[in-house]
Amino acid sequence: MILISQRRDLEDPTVIRNFASQVQTKENLVMLTLHTIADSQATSDKLWNGFKDSLLWQLYQKTMNVLEGATDFIRAEETQRALLQEEVLRLAPRTFSQEEVDAHFGSLPSRYFQIHPAKDIITDLSLAHRFMHHQLAEEEKALEPVLIWHNEVDRGYTSAKVCTWDRAGLFSKIAGSFSAAGINILSAQIFTRNDGIVLDTFFVTDARSGAMVDKEGREKFEDILLKVLTGQIEDLRPLIARQKLARPLYQSLEGERIPLRVHYDNDSSESRTVIDLETEDRLGLLYAISHVFADLNLDLSLAKISTEKGAAIDTFYVCDNMGEKIYSTEYLRQIEREIHKAVASLDVPV
Repeated sequence: MILISQRRDLEDPTVIRNFASQVQTKENLVMLTLHTIADSQATSDKLWNGFKDSLLWQLYQKTMNVLEGATDFIRAEETQRALLQEEVLRLAPRTFSQEEVDAHFGSLPSRYFQIHPAKDIITDLSLAHRFMHHQLAEEEKALEPVLIWHNEVDRGYTSAKVCTWDRAGLFSKIAGSFSAAGINILSAQIFTRNDGIVLDTFFVTDARSGAMVDKEGREKFEDILLKVLTGQIEDLRPLIARQKLARPLYQSLEGERIPLRVHYDNDSSESRTVIDLETEDRLGLLYAISHVFADLNLDLSLAKISTEKGAAIDTFYVCDNMGEKIYSTEYLRQIEREIHKAVASLDVPV
């Protein structure tokens, strides 16, 4: 349950179906969930947080729905996009035109509508609306990204939505800006409209305290990101290196290093290759890894980030530039080689 809840896409029906088939009964699910919580707390209550807790309960509820024969978890699969679009039109502000909503629904992949309810789609429409207003009416703001922050108090993290034009290495630039601002990424969802407008959502915490991001942290991130996107900052590594994080919760008595491991999974997702990565946690790790994906023309749709006992345990959902899973052994070896190079470079002083 820990592995699936923290490292797999819980909005993917295939993940939930496969897990339900393993668990088999509701009684098994209840006992397994209780055992997982007890085991996690007994291992170290300091390594458990609201975000991990929320992921576990999401997996529990979605799996219980399947075992009970309910279909809520696949509502988006069975509901026609037109019905969702009608709901958005009914709830959206009158400032949104029919054409604007039609363009949004016609320019995003099906997975976007599977995991976003109407209210979240309206939020994204508002972001895109503001961003396009900058392009048409405020030329001096044309290059500025538009952001919305929201503290998820019950889950213990902050969500940050970023809207801007797509460009080479954008995810790496955003990830690096978070690191340079002292903000830790827990998870990320990446979507790009056909017109080049990016709507990315990041779930983040303060890297020092693990708490929700305060006003100072938000403003620092926005300042760095704007400078990166406008070319005022080209290399984020010096800024990232200045961040002095608190001592890790776990340090080996023997001082051994955590080796880098890369694993590929082409079974957990219907449309993406899942890359699981384990290595020693380092500043700028996500920035370096996402650089590799950009250089190799890989499309990244989901990133799940976790750090435990000094180890980074990260998962990335990717496909090639044709939108296909990666089955080529040579291509997979090339990705792994480049990841090793990128991680090794983090140990070299800037």
